[in-house]
Amino acid sequence: MTAYTKSTNFLAKDSLPDTDAGKIIKGSEFDTEFNNLQTAVNSKVDTVSGALSGTPTAPTATAGTNNTQVATTAFVTTAVTNAHSTHGTIVTQDSNAVNLTGGSATGMTALTGTTVTASTTLAVGAGWTAVQDGSNNLVFKYSGTSVAKIDSSGNLTVIGDITAFGTI
Repeated sequence: MTAYTKSTNFLAKDSLPDTDAGKIIKGSEFDTEFNNLQTAVNSKVDTVSGALSGTPTAPTATAGTNNTQVATTAFVTTAVTNAHSTHGTIVTQDSNAVNLTGGSATGMTALTGTTVTASTTLAVGAGWTAVQDGSNNLVFKYSGTSVAKIDSSGNLTVIGDITAFGTI
């Protein structure tokens, strides 16, 4: 918002003696004040569907906050970094192999460059395994139950409710 600066001190005029010509309030003074107010009001953002300009700022919520407050870029960057360091990343996948780079995930070890075939079962975390099925899909299982798969085109499909299983 453009700052409003009062041009005329009406209180000072009011305290002048009645015989002082400066006590008279002129239409031009009112006009100047109303124009200054209008300029300040016009530069405010509407509360309904208002568009901000420049670089608006907001307070950054603490990690893990889950409510309707505005998420700053700092909050999102921290959340993505934390998720990456907790769960690791899948780097590449083709019909016969997958490269897994482990972060600090519970029980996960680095498996970069490991080839997964139909006869290979990889332990990727406590209770978690990765196997290739007969259709060249890489299937992630938890305690023997299929949870997710990556097909030969690299598409990830969640088979079950992944949140019901342990941490990979």
